[in-house]
Amino acid sequence: MGTNKEYERLLGELKAIPFDTVGVIGFDPDENDEGVRIIAAWPHVSRTVIAEPFIQDCIHGAWGYVDFDTDEWARMAGVPAMEMWKRWIPFAKQRFIYPDGTYPDEVREFLVRRATILHGVEEDAVPDPMGDA
Repeated sequence: MGTNKEYERLLGELKAIPFDTVGVIGFDPDENDEGVRIIAAWPHVSRTVIAEPFIQDCIHGAWGYVDFDTDEWARMAGVPAMEMWKRWIPFAKQRFIYPDGTYPDEVREFLVRRATILHGVEEDAVPDPMGDA
């Protein structure tokens, strides 16, 4: 991903906002399996930092500098494209995902716990959901 000083500044501001764990606690993975897949796929989606923001104030300024393909993301998550469009903005607003392909440690821990429940394995055996992001 390219670099952009304004994007980096805005991303730093966004990540400095304390994460509200109530959002993760209130997220019922049994009823939101698609949501779990959407969040888990985000670090693996191709993103490009652009020079000028193409979206003004939709979520947080840093998001306006990131170009990504929601159809690719939907395919990776195994969800319909329309479902992706409905879900990604609320996840971004709740800071479940960050524009650089990462997410808060609390979300990572949630995904690892969810994987251990689904697959009946020890937490140490679950790969890091962010992989190389």
